[in-house]
Amino acid sequence: MYFVSLLNEDQLLEILDPRVRNDIGNIEHFKEVAALARRCVRVKGEKRPTMKEVAHELAGLQAMFRHPWVKSNSNAEEVEFFLGELCSSLYADGTSNSSMGVSVMK
Repeated sequence: MYFVSLLNEDQLLEILDPRVRNDIGNIEHFKEVAALARRCVRVKGEKRPTMKEVAHELAGLQAMFRHPWVKSNSNAEEVEFFLGELCSSLYADGTSNSSMGVSVMK
């Protein structure tokens, strides 16, 4: 897949329109969403995240990127670690928050 190969080669920005590229803001935020998209297009369905997992991760990313202590040059590994902590603590009991999916769509 072209998208995955560009992501592997750290060339994902090459396919973006320059106007979009200029509006991205923090490139690390964009890369986190692209990494999630990569998992969503895996060939084997059992390897792909569920829509519930995608919604939770997007909500977590949104919260992480809005939080004042997240710097524009934040380390992707740190973001992934804290995101994992956030998601696991919020949904450890297996329940879901139906309003979270709505807030992700906004």
